[in-house]
Amino acid sequence: MHALLLALLSFQDSTYELLVVSGDFCIPCKQMAPTIRQIEQSGVRVYHVDVERQNSIARAWGAEVVPTLIVIRNQGGRYSEYRRFVGITSYQTLRAAIPSPTPKQTPPAPKPQDQQRDLVEWWLRNRLSVVPDGIGQ
Repeated sequence: MHALLLALLSFQDSTYELLVVSGDFCIPCKQMAPTIRQIEQSGVRVYHVDVERQNSIARAWGAEVVPTLIVIRNQGGRYSEYRRFVGITSYQTLRAAIPSPTPKQTPPAPKPQDQQRDLVEWWLRNRLSVVPDGIGQ
């Protein structure tokens, strides 16, 4: 009974965020920009990783092709990969893959100038505890 309660509580504390690995040189990435904006406007927190400037983050998450879109499950500060898309992905497909948060779970919308700092803080805080699926196997 106790384990079931903990499992339910941990599910309720989960939020889903999107990690977008792209590059300025990438035409499909530019084509995805309106879709990513729509996702952000729907209330999903989006982290942008430039494959040329933040290559270590892209490599750690196993992003070998751009664009790579990774739906991340944030469970009380523990991050894990939930779903992954490589290449151009429609808004409907991407949005359907991201569980909708309840009002309690809705994270505050980040200010654009804070997104880069948030990503760096997130990476530094989690780089030792996060192991993306497929890394080291």
